[in-house]
Amino acid sequence: MELLAKNGYRFQTEGSTVYINSFILGGKKSRYEYVRQRIECEKKSRIDNQIKAKVDFYQQEKRRY
Repeated sequence: MELLAKNGYRFQTEGSTVYINSFILGGKKSRYEYVRQRIECEKKSRIDNQIKAKVDFYQQEKRRY
């Protein structure tokens, strides 16, 4: 739980609880290393998606002019 909290994951809503349990923990007895790897993978995916969204936005803007 400390690892989740340090990385910004909170069990504040039902949706966030389901997301954490399903995609981050992946089971009731998840090992520390597995959870750490999943968090790193989620961070990389989130960053990649942000970069892609910015590139798409700038390409759309470029087409307008």
